[in-house]
Amino acid sequence: ADAQVAATQRRMRNASVVLVLAVALLFAFAIYRLVEVPVGKLMDGTQAVSQGQLDHRIALQSGDDLGALAASFDHMTSELQRAEAVNRGWALTLEDKVRQKTDELQRAQSHLMQLDKMASLGKLAATVAHEINNPLAGILTYARVLGRDLTSLECAPERRGHIERSLGAIAAETQRCGGIVQNLLSFARTSGAQMVPAALDPLVEAGLGIAQHHFELASIEVVRQLAAGPEPVVCAPGEIQQAVLALLVNAAEAMPSGPRDSWEQAE
Repeated sequence: ADAQVAATQRRMRNASVVLVLAVALLFAFAIYRLVEVPVGKLMDGTQAVSQGQLDHRIALQSGDDLGALAASFDHMTSELQRAEAVNRGWALTLEDKVRQKTDELQRAQSHLMQLDKMASLGKLAATVAHEINNPLAGILTYARVLGRDLTSLECAPERRGHIERSLGAIAAETQRCGGIVQNLLSFARTSGAQMVPAALDPLVEAGLGIAQHHFELASIEVVRQLAAGPEPVVCAPGEIQQAVLALLVNAAEAMPSGPRDSWEQAE
């Protein structure tokens, strides 16, 4: 009986050890599948996101708290990826706008520099025109004096006629140069922004007088068809004259080979 009891005790101890080992292995496997694997996937996901891999997904299919945590993590990474795409789009748009504004500022700066150069050139032209006006007046005076003194000289009629025509040409060209100089001086003295009643035809004629040499050098004939009339218009005369002069100069520069060649090229 004692031997049987001892054998039974040994069998019970062995069975208990086997049972404990089986239960321990079962718990270890359950913990590994239910805790270790999801936690490892969560850690891998956090490391991937920390490295900038926002397209990484855990995709843990379970109904417990770890599954809900994995779903929340995937939703967070999706929102971060969408926000990054939006920010990247805004960054590209902002770069384009900054580039456009930079180009506009550069063009405005170039325009201001050109305006400054034109203002300096206008001051220089006004100074030169003022200096030229006095010699032209002297030439015209001497031409008239010579024409008056010619009547008291004795010479052949043909010679007298030739001299009179020469003096008349000198006086006419001097008066024309004087008119150009006066137009330059008037153009330089205009206030520009002051709105006053003014007739448009004299402003156009003044611009034509200043730009006439451009057309003569290019053999361009100017046809006047002024339809404004003598009625005054409230405007800035200086600005109108500047616009007319700019249009005329641009027209002369756009027709370097004369009007006929330019028309043929345009056709």
